[in-house]
Amino acid sequence: MAVETPAVNMDKLMAFLGQVIGELGATVNAGLIVIGDRLGLYKAMAGAGRSLQRSWPRRPGRASATSANG
Repeated sequence: MAVETPAVNMDKLMAFLGQVIGELGATVNAGLIVIGDRLGLYKAMAGAGRSLQRSWPRRPGRASATSANG
């Protein structure tokens, strides 16, 4: 006796997998936030003042994030 398997709707499967990957990313990010909080990184960053990003040397051929985003 042969068993027929239903056809897979690839659009629904891809949408589901996209949702799963998004949720996994959020879960990992939440863990990193907890670790950063327990290590005191956020308090240290808050007390450090402005970022030193503007003083970092620019690499030739690379646009800064602010100029790339407008």
